[in-house]
Amino acid sequence: MALALVITARKLRPYFLSHPVTVLTNSLLGRIMTHPDDSGRLVKWSVELGEYDIEYQPRKAIKAQALSDFLTEVATFGQEEVWRVFVDGSSGVGGSGVGGSGVGIILISLAQEKIEIAVKLDFQASNNEAEYEAVIAGIQRAREVGVSHIIIYSDSQLVVQQVNKTFCTREEKLIKYCKMIEELGASFNTWSIEQIPRKKNMEADALAKREAAGEVDSRESLMKRETVASIEAREPVLQENTWKAPIVKYLTQGNLPEDKGRARIIRR
Repeated sequence: MALALVITARKLRPYFLSHPVTVLTNSLLGRIMTHPDDSGRLVKWSVELGEYDIEYQPRKAIKAQALSDFLTEVATFGQEEVWRVFVDGSSGVGGSGVGGSGVGIILISLAQEKIEIAVKLDFQASNNEAEYEAVIAGIQRAREVGVSHIIIYSDSQLVVQQVNKTFCTREEKLIKYCKMIEELGASFNTWSIEQIPRKKNMEADALAKREAAGEVDSRESLMKRETVASIEAREPVLQENTWKAPIVKYLTQGNLPEDKGRARIIRR
């Protein structure tokens, strides 16, 4: 039961951080987790759960019909709920990357529950790249929450139209962004991306600009930091001084050494 609670807290971390949590159980779970003196593993779990506001209460009797109705509601809720994900990226002052870049994400459930997430981009990014990073971060955060159906809203016409394949792009970096978004979207039952006017995306826009300026308080929003672009983080780092380097270059770029004997060995 303790492991189940730990896994639940990890899966629903944004909720556990934002709200007090009441655990209903008739076992001795509350006493065990508050006085974990029997097992090193329980001590570790107790420390991990210590950052949340968790209260343990005895479970009251539930009539069979009430439990049946509850399960029916939960099943319908899980199938039909569509979360809205508002995203925006800010590339510093004047779009030049000066002052840093930031991403703002607002996740809203059908019940109007709201999760605000700010992501600091510790690398140089153009306006379009910051907007793409915002879409990717929004999809990733929604997946972490465990959502199955999402609609992403962005005020960037270029990003939305390129992801929807209405606009074409020949820039290699943006092609990689579109491909990554398509792959991430496949993990949901349904997903889509739509363009909205900037005035309807003010919350995500303000959050992104404040994060870029380093003004977001961790007490207000969940915060994350990325040191490299998301598309670069997926690519393996090639060490030039290893025996693998010329083989990888040949397979990925078609490059071969000028020495014919060496080139023949690599091709083989």
